[in-house]
Amino acid sequence: MALHYMDAVCTPLALAGLWEGYRNEDGSVLRSFAVITTDANTDLASLARPDVGDCREAGLAGLTWHGGRRPAPLLHPAHERALRVWPVDEWVSKPDQNGPDLLCPLRA
Repeated sequence: MALHYMDAVCTPLALAGLWEGYRNEDGSVLRSFAVITTDANTDLASLARPDVGDCREAGLAGLTWHGGRRPAPLLHPAHERALRVWPVDEWVSKPDQNGPDLLCPLRA
């Protein structure tokens, strides 16, 4: 099941991650990215999926997302009720699909 996350007051949600760029001998650049995860809070743990278990992306709230070289204090589960989450269509994960309708809640 695909999920859409938004913070409780509908502001942009920043996720913790690592970027790396490596220049090959031929001059081309290989870029990689990893999303950092942490334990899910109670709200999100109820949405656990077998393929990802009970961990979730580490969200960075408000102006704290400029962690620099000391990000450890920022990497904790979201506060309870800090996020709004709803299931969305699996089309949201297809690169050739785009549009705001992909984030609409699924109808029962």
